[in-house]
Amino acid sequence: LSATASALDLRISAGLPPHAALKKLREARKAGDTSPATIFFPEGTTELLTPLTLEATDSNITFTGTQSTLIGGPQAPGWEKHTGELGQTNVPELLP
Repeated sequence: LSATASALDLRISAGLPPHAALKKLREARKAGDTSPATIFFPEGTTELLTPLTLEATDSNITFTGTQSTLIGGPQAPGWEKHTGELGQTNVPELLP
């Protein structure tokens, strides 16, 4: 969490996943910081295993990133041909 005179900047990383960044931002808001906030996503793919739910108190936030992709679930590798044009893979171990 980086605070400047006019904004809060949070950078998503292995040590600060999206849900933790949003929690830190909410803690700053509860402490009285109402300055604009930016959550920066790193270059590459960020996977969300659970929804990132925004609330009314989460206003004045910008989500951004350069060459960043946010996907709503883990990638499912190991696809095999099943029947006709259908494929199959095993996904239970991918879910929380």
